Amino acid sequence: MSPSSTVSDFRAARDEVETNFDQVKLTAQNVQDAKVAELEAAYQNLDSAIQSIPETATLQQAMGSVDEQIAGVEAARSQMNADLNCP
Repeated sequence: MSPSSTVSDFRAARDEVETNFDQVKLTAQNVQDAKVAELEAAYQNLDSAIQSIPETATLQQAMGSVDEQIAGVEAARSQMNADLNCP
C-alpha cells in the first residue's frame, strides 16, 4: 500500500484481513475467556467505514475516515490478548 493506492486496493487488503479474522474466531472458540464479540463488533465497524468510502478515493484521502475504527480494532485485539495473557 502507498498513498496513491486506491480504495479498491484497501478493500482487497480488507478481504485478506477478513479471512485471517475468520481463522481467529475459529481458534478463539476453543478458548473459554476469549473476547471475540468485542473484536468482531470493532471489525464490523471498520468494515462498514471502508465500504462507505468512494471507490475513486485514494488511501490518503480515505484514512482520515477510518482512523477511529482502526483504533477500535486495535483496542479490542489488545484487550482480547490481555484477557488471554498473550503478548
